[in-house]
Amino acid sequence: MPQDNIVELQEVFRWRLTVNDSRVRLDPEKITQLVRLDNQDVFNIGFKDVNVTIREGEGAALTIKQIGNETGGADIGGFPEDGLQPIQLELILGTATNGSDFLINFTVPRLTYSVNNTLNDISFTSITSIDDNIIEGNETLKVVIVPVGNNVQAQKDRQTATITIIDNNIITTPPESVTVLLNEGGRANFTCEGTGGVLRWTVEGLPTDHSLNQERSLIVSNTSASPDVLSSVLSVAVLPINDGVNITCQIYSISNPFDPTTSTSTLTIRGISSVEDLQWSNDDQLLSWSPPSFYSNDILPGGIATYNVLVNGISVTNTANTSVWLNSTALNISCKEFDVSVTVFIVQYVSLGTVHSFNNTANYTVFYESLLMNYDESNSTFSANLTSLINSTQSCDSTIMGRVYPDKGIKENTQFIKANEKEEIFQYKMIGLKPCRTYTAVIDVLHYFIRGDKTNFTFTTPSSDVYDIIVSNENESVSVECVYALLSTAEGCHVVFNDVANKRSESFNITGSGNTTISLSTSGHYTVTAYDILNESIIPWSCVQPKLVTVVKFMPSPSSVRSSNELLHTLYSEDVPVLTSSESPSSSDLNISPAIPSTINSNSINSVVLIGSSAVGAVIVFAPITIIIAVAAVVWHIRKTKTKSNFMSNNPAYGQIQLTLQMPSEIKTDVNPAYETVTNNALYETVF
Repeated sequence: MPQDNIVELQEVFRWRLTVNDSRVRLDPEKITQLVRLDNQDVFNIGFKDVNVTIREGEGAALTIKQIGNETGGADIGGFPEDGLQPIQLELILGTATNGSDFLINFTVPRLTYSVNNTLNDISFTSITSIDDNIIEGNETLKVVIVPVGNNVQAQKDRQTATITIIDNNIITTPPESVTVLLNEGGRANFTCEGTGGVLRWTVEGLPTDHSLNQERSLIVSNTSASPDVLSSVLSVAVLPINDGVNITCQIYSISNPFDPTTSTSTLTIRGISSVEDLQWSNDDQLLSWSPPSFYSNDILPGGIATYNVLVNGISVTNTANTSVWLNSTALNISCKEFDVSVTVFIVQYVSLGTVHSFNNTANYTVFYESLLMNYDESNSTFSANLTSLINSTQSCDSTIMGRVYPDKGIKENTQFIKANEKEEIFQYKMIGLKPCRTYTAVIDVLHYFIRGDKTNFTFTTPSSDVYDIIVSNENESVSVECVYALLSTAEGCHVVFNDVANKRSESFNITGSGNTTISLSTSGHYTVTAYDILNESIIPWSCVQPKLVTVVKFMPSPSSVRSSNELLHTLYSEDVPVLTSSESPSSSDLNISPAIPSTINSNSINSVVLIGSSAVGAVIVFAPITIIIAVAAVVWHIRKTKTKSNFMSNNPAYGQIQLTLQMPSEIKTDVNPAYETVTNNALYETVF
């Protein structure tokens, strides 16, 4: 009978013999025969993968699957599922040892049918390796399928699975010790390869990190070509600090970083280091240095070092000393920049000759001699002449440069002179210095654009004791108060009212610290400035920020003005000269800040004469006379003010002040932040 490819139980049927010939007689006891059919179809099974590789600490995942297309199951007349016998495993040891290298679980899940009555794959982990942190080679073991029953059998070529356990922490290429020469410089490289979780380096027991890498000039490079292989190169600079260091490669498991596999090597450096602290003195032409700080441990103590000195690449001397005098003239290095190299010889070793550049120019020292200031009234600024003495150690060509800061508004801020002597006098003139300012004069000495010396001189232009002025309106007059410095020695202040639009000026002297009421002759927009009065002289510069005040005077009727003028002509007919601004200013020299003298007539202080009646009844009788006298007094006051102003303009000291302050006619004084605007609130028409 043919096979049906169905795994099934044993089958039974009967044969019954019959004949249709009456002549043939059958024995009734022998006409029936029972026939049994044995099942020839079985399930073939085996390992899906017969070679499995794992690392220490991992489990081996095994899978058993059906090989072939046999079916079963009672629903198709095949073998029932619960009749399938369980699978058993057999262990065959190789180089791996049960209990120390791995653990085994012999339990295997039962076989089951799929929807088409074939066998399902069964997966399980029977082998678990042990991470023992011992350096060892690959280890193997075998697992064999042992079927139970006659309905499942193992296919021979897939009955056995070989499991290989790879050592988790293996250093296959350890770093090797290196010996190098110091004068060859460069770097020494150490290579480490292996398998495991993580590879790292340590130097003298410390792991390589940013700080250690900077300290010892280390470079770590990962050279792994695949995830299964760990590879790294540690590059170490050939420096004295790295002589004799222990360099260790470590490979460890991520799960157990405290018990790594290690391999250690050593870096050995031979030779001597270069000389140190190489110095050149322009004063005595002496070249000096310090001996090497590093000698390798194979150099016996007491060895004598010889120093070879090269200037601009040419050997000039050999010496056992640590200093040498160089003849600048013979070597042609006077007033020049030159290169020096010193090489050390001892026993069989030669150091590196590091090249140093020196500037064999003169050393310059700048000394302050004097500072003379001069005030120029034409532009209200100072000029200063700074005299400096410059000493040098050699007679080299040089440039002396003077500058001043801040330089806003200063004419010819930078000045140069050429020099080639050991002693030079440099006079630096500064023009356009503002009063009450602090400046810094800088004197530079340069040799072929190489800075030799820079010296700063800080000075302050003369100031004034009056540092502010308070101005306010009082009816038709102006209240003025000068504000003095704390330790002021000024006897008073000289106040100047300048009507720019009408080219008219009036000035007054104020003594004391209180406010003073001043009556101006006419209405107008005035800039107000105050100057010191010191030793009965007017100081021609001021630190006071000018203020702006608007004055509105009551305008009398023409008949009153005419009557007043006639009375004034009768009472006071002397001609009064008018103040002009055409007088030429003078200038005076001063050392730092002395006052410029100017004589003041103390009897010329303004006074206002007020005449009135002392009795109520007399007011009615003498009212017309009183009005005429009052008008005459006002006019007299105006002329006397002009007389006083003319007196001050003719005063030789007063002539040093520029009274007319030139301001642009289009300036808007009500919005200019540099001025304080005082506006008369009287009910009169104000002209701006």
